[in-house]
Order: sequence, then C-alpha cells, then structure tokens
Amino acid sequence: DLSLPVRKFLNREGYDRVIRELPFFDRSIDVYGVAWADGDKTIAVELKLRKWQKDLHQAALYQLCSDYSYVAMPKKIAQTLIERDDFRAAGIGILAVDTTSKAVEVVLPAVLSTQAKGHYIGAYKEMLRR
Repeated sequence: DLSLPVRKFLNREGYDRVIRELPFFDRSIDVYGVAWADGDKTIAVELKLRKWQKDLHQAALYQLCSDYSYVAMPKKIAQTLIERDDFRAAGIGILAVDTTSKAVEVVLPAVLSTQAKGHYIGAYKEMLRR
C-alpha cells in the first residue's frame, strides 16, 4: 500500500492536514494535503502500482485544485520514469515509494501549477480547516 507511506511523508514535509480520497468531479484524489504554515500550500497525489499513463492524466487534472501535483509509484517503476518528458512537460512530480522500507523520496519535483483555480483550492482549504 502506497497511501500510508505517502501520507506520513507529506506530514514530515509540513503538510498539517492530509486526507485520503478527496472527491473532485467524477474522480477521487488519492491523497490531498494542505500546509497551513507554508502559505496554505496544497498538494494532490495520485497513487499507482503499475499503469502510470492514466495517472499522469489524472494528476494533470488535479493541477486545477492544487498547487502541486504528483504521481506516487513503487520505486522500481518511478525510477524508470525520471527521464520521461511527459511528466516534466506537464509539471507533474514523481514520488518513489520503497515498498519494503516504506521510505518515500521525490525523484522529480512538481512545478507550481499555473492551472490552479482559486475557487477549487479555496473550497478544499475551507473544508479541511474544519
């Protein structure tokens, strides 16, 4: 399971509020977090064990409702994708999860979203503040 290691990683990275399965239109963001102390920075993470192509598209969609968007995968798969231009071109980051030790590392940092819409992010921040 990638969810718990990723949530713990985000907590260590300063995301105070991290939740699972946040609805966004007809999808669910696997992990969503807000770092209140860091300018209310938001992050969306799509978790995938194998077929990453679909998740790249989902992570790109989640740039509408988060400052940063990532795809998290097992380390062996993530390392093969570091040089792919599609992640870089989309500004989507890659998190590698060691499925044995549960360690998480950023292998490709996400770029601050230029697609983020304040009404989506604001609504999620308000909901998570409760």
